[in-house]
Amino acid sequence: VEFPATNTFKGIINHLMQKSSGQIEKEINITASSYHNNADKCHPRNVALFDDQEKFFCTEDREGSWICFDFKDHQVFMTGYTIKSSVNSYANGHQPKSWVIEGSNDDKVWTTIDEERGCDYFKGTDTQKIHTFMINSKNNQKFRYIQMKQTDVNWDNYYHFFIDSFEIYGNLI
Repeated sequence: VEFPATNTFKGIINHLMQKSSGQIEKEINITASSYHNNADKCHPRNVALFDDQEKFFCTEDREGSWICFDFKDHQVFMTGYTIKSSVNSYANGHQPKSWVIEGSNDDKVWTTIDEERGCDYFKGTDTQKIHTFMINSKNNQKFRYIQMKQTDVNWDNYYHFFIDSFEIYGNLI
């Protein structure tokens, strides 16, 4: 099944959320390097709750923070992804600035799919921002695991990795 990036948040994660009747854990394991104070409002699964303004994803203030999607019985050929920043007062400018998107089939060896450095699409705290990134790599492969890893401090100069929502486009195999 192919999911184009023409309908924001109508990609692979949304499809699997609908298929699982809102129980995304049946289709994808979403894990992270940490999540802030182990609070439910900061849990990694919240990136699949596209319309819930009260829940989001936020790590502890640690270098190299990441979120990982294990597609279990599927693989993904990624053609793009969308990030939605948070306007929750808790975010306080902790918007992502630099990251790498990686893929793996064994959760050990990672291949870079996309990399952004000093990306200012999410800079600021005044409004929620949404941006879709298209994958330009011609050597893109299919992967069971997709990971977004922060590679520098956020726009507030902390290592908190903070986003509201994340969607993936491409082919679900």
